[in-house]
Amino acid sequence: MPTPTTGGPAPRNEYIRRYAAGEEPTGIPAPLAATITRHAPVAAVMNDFYWDLFGESRATPYPTEQIDILGERHDEPPR
Repeated sequence: MPTPTTGGPAPRNEYIRRYAAGEEPTGIPAPLAATITRHAPVAAVMNDFYWDLFGESRATPYPTEQIDILGERHDEPPR
């Protein structure tokens, strides 16, 4: 099942994809914009994973390799 394009979280997912692609968040405090910019790439990967997991197959593999490529550590607690 592809990521939904309408309804529910579709607008939020579109924002995350744009920020993951390099668009800068505007109209919000700089520390919040920096946090969004930092985490948007892995958030986009995880959004896709959850849509596949719950909409396509419970056997959807965790995207370890994609997250590793993005430089996110998944074996340590969040900083």
